[in-house]
This record gives sequence, C-alpha cells and structure tokens, in this order.
Amino acid sequence: MAKISIITPVYNAEPYISNLIESVIQQSFDDWELILINDGSVDQSRIIMERYSFADKRIKLINQENQGPSVARNVGIENAHSEWITFIDADDKVSLNYLEELYDVAANVDLVCAGYYEQNIQNPKGIALHDFSDFLNQETIDSDIFIGEIFNGVTGVLWSKLFKNQVIKENSLRLDSRLKLSEDLLFVLQYAKKISKIKLVSSPIYYYNRLHENGLSSQYNLTYIENFKHLIERVLEEFPDDEKAKVNVILRKRYFNFLIKMMKQNPYNPMQLKKLYHLIKGEFLECKFKLNNEDALFFLLIKNSFFNLAFYYSILFAKIRKIKNA
Repeated sequence: MAKISIITPVYNAEPYISNLIESVIQQSFDDWELILINDGSVDQSRIIMERYSFADKRIKLINQENQGPSVARNVGIENAHSEWITFIDADDKVSLNYLEELYDVAANVDLVCAGYYEQNIQNPKGIALHDFSDFLNQETIDSDIFIGEIFNGVTGVLWSKLFKNQVIKENSLRLDSRLKLSEDLLFVLQYAKKISKIKLVSSPIYYYNRLHENGLSSQYNLTYIENFKHLIERVLEEFPDDEKAKVNVILRKRYFNFLIKMMKQNPYNPMQLKKLYHLIKGEFLECKFKLNNEDALFFLLIKNSFFNLAFYYSILFAKIRKIKNA
C-alpha cells in the first residue's frame, strides 16, 4: 500500500496531462500511487494516460462517463487506500520534491498546506504565493485559524494540501456532486472542522496554471448561478447561527463578483447579459462591498437601469482584455 494517493480528475486535458504525470513520476518521494479518473474525455487524454499506466504500475486509470469533477474526485477517494491523499488538477504540475516536503512534516497533524506558484499570462513562470504567510513562523496552526482564512486566496481549494485518508473515510467526507464550481471549498471546510492542527510548508511547491483560464471562464453560463446559490446554502450550514450573518456577507460578495465577471467575460450573448443584468439589479439594490473602479462603474450602470451602456461597456472590456492577453 502506497503512503500517498494522488487524485486527479481528467477531462479533455490532452495539452497538459503529460506534464502533470511526468512531474509525479520524477518525484524524490517514490511511495505513491497516482489515480487518474478519466471523466469522459473525447480528446487524446485517455490514450496518453493508458500509455503511462501500462509503463508504471503505480499509475491507475479509471474510466467513466462524464459526470463532473466532484464525482470524479469521489471515485478517486473511494479507490485510495493510502495513509494520505493529495489532489492535483490535470492542467497543473508539482515540483520534484512536492510529496517529500508534504510527507516529511505530516507527523502529528491531520492536514499540511504548502505554498504555490500562480502562473498566468502576465507571469507565465509563476508568482510565489502562500495564503498563510502571516503564520509561517508558527510550527502549526489551529483549525479555527484555518477556517477563519478559508475564503481568502485559495485556502479553500484541494490542491497543494495533504489530507489524512482516515479522517476522510471515518467521517464519510465526499464532494457534493451537485456543485460544478467551487466544489472543493465545501469539502475543505468540512474536513477542517474534523481536525485540530495544520502544518504549513513555506516553500512554493505546486504550480497553479491560470494560463488558459480565459477560455474556461467564457464557458460559464446561467446554470452556474444555481450552483453558486447551492454552495452558499451548504457552506452556511457548516457555521453556527452567530456566525452565519458574517459568513453570508462574504459569500454574497463572492456571488456578486461572479455575476459581474460573467457579464464582462461573455458580452456577446445579449439574452444572457439581460438576465444577469436583472438578477444583479434585483438582488443587489445596494452594494456595500468594496469594488474596484471597473466593477463600481459596471454596477452604477446596472443600478441606474442603463442596460445598453452596460452591454457596450462589457464588449469594450472584453476587447481590452483580449488586447492585454494577446
């Protein structure tokens, strides 16, 4: 039985999946299993993964019809029999000492969190970041501190962390299959409530790939709105009554930002824009959130019923963004 199971859901990841698998194969820590869940890919991903799984018995490939990342990760959890679990997204990769650095400090804690490189168009090599930079001088942090930071940065994501399999299995923790967006936030929150101590690794050892995010973001559609509402409901259930109001404000801000982002990133669908316009105006008569100048102008146009101006502004924003990313 391997000491660490690596779980990766894969859907049409042909351009990236080899980089991920190679970064795992070359790890300095070799007591691992890589569980690849092919979630109904229609490109060459399956062929690539089959080649690797035939060559290295530590790589296990599970094929299924497309059911989304939550179901795929749950399949990975059910097939993981190691002491520890880590999650790596199919378009990301890890440093060659990723597993070693996580495992070496895992004794006597139930969760390990590391730093990461964020790769984007402006910084393709990556910017070194850590969501717990203020706490790196401490040997461990309590779960209360972790939960208090869960809405900041990428604290609520699955990657760049090492989870204890026993905690997951004993508490029957699984990802909510109804969530297609921010599905990992709820899981990480539920996990954090079951543990007491977290170890931090200061090194940036995970490569978070946002180089192709624009294409993915343009696929957002109105179905994601119900997803976000369901996420808010589920997350609020995890907090006591005296904290719900504060948490709800944070979640509502994320929801508002998401709606504005949808309007700006897909401006060539007037019907969808109009629905978003009425949704924002109906649900956010007053905006008490701190907004950047760009979003503040957007909200001002919506609030004052200038739909046509908001429509043309979103097109202008999209063209400017395209020029910047060229």
